[in-house]
Amino acid sequence: MLMEFLEKAVTMGCDSIEIEYKDYKEWVTAFWDCVGVGIACLDSGEVKPVFKEMDDLKKRKYVILGGASYRLVFSRYKSFGEWTYRIKMKIDRTRAAGVHRYSRRA
Repeated sequence: MLMEFLEKAVTMGCDSIEIEYKDYKEWVTAFWDCVGVGIACLDSGEVKPVFKEMDDLKKRKYVILGGASYRLVFSRYKSFGEWTYRIKMKIDRTRAAGVHRYSRRA
């Protein structure tokens, strides 16, 4: 489900998403700089798989969205006493071009 939110955000031209608890629900907002658009609202039962998927993605850090490789940067901060989770999507041009930063040259 989280990958669908990331895909939707990239399709809309956004560079990050936030998941914020408000009014007994988790709200997913896609951002382009400081402009945000709501893309989903999840009940408490729906949000557990999203956080599980987020934990799995933290280990991978790279995903393919819309045919391009993106590096994911995870952060969280407190907003009005509740944790807000932010996933920043940065296009990885080195992976798209087939260049690996850590490969050795002969």
